[in-house]
Amino acid sequence: MKKRYLALAFLLMPITAFANVKTYQIDKDHSIVSFRIGHLIGKVQGSFSDFTGEIKMDEKNPKKFSTASTINVDSISTNNKKRDDHLKSPDFFDVNSKEHTDYKTITFEAKNFQVDENTQGGIQKGKLNGYITIHGFKQPITLDMTVNGDPILDPFGNARISISATGSLNRQDFGLNWKHPAGEIVVGDVVEIDLEVQGFRKVQEPKSASQKNESKKDSKK
Repeated sequence: MKKRYLALAFLLMPITAFANVKTYQIDKDHSIVSFRIGHLIGKVQGSFSDFTGEIKMDEKNPKKFSTASTINVDSISTNNKKRDDHLKSPDFFDVNSKEHTDYKTITFEAKNFQVDENTQGGIQKGKLNGYITIHGFKQPITLDMTVNGDPILDPFGNARISISATGSLNRQDFGLNWKHPAGEIVVGDVVEIDLEVQGFRKVQEPKSASQKNESKKDSKK
């Protein structure tokens, strides 16, 4: 009998442990995935416009935070077509490689959020540890991340979260080794990452126009 109870308790443990974990889809239209890299005495900024992913979060236990996302490398833009085409070429990402189809995407996954500050309004700051795969090379990466307050309800019945994160990596660690004949001063090795991400999940159906009018009438009674 004890063994039966122990087995049942073991089966229920994962359900209890993750009961408060909610899954949010990354909102591409309200998120920015951008980067900066050294060029001469300044920096060039770029971004990716096509990406998908999800965020799992427990409001009461931020350490349970996890995320997984995929970026379409072909969506890279530095506001210069000639430079963008060069970045997509075999000198860098080689997005059209028939031998290495994984060159077409950048993937990121993380399950370790080390919270170092807890302030009012649900703001959580800390280190997010995970792995990023670029050009077929998988490497660990740590981002400085902030969860910008508790989830809010938007007018369309979605619960929304907002996250900001920054970090850096060395492109040489991912096989992106091309160098200008003049040296690193023209194209730097360190890439700075800057993320502004919103996630959403459906929690209720939005009110129709007639329902909104009825609500207004009721509030006046």
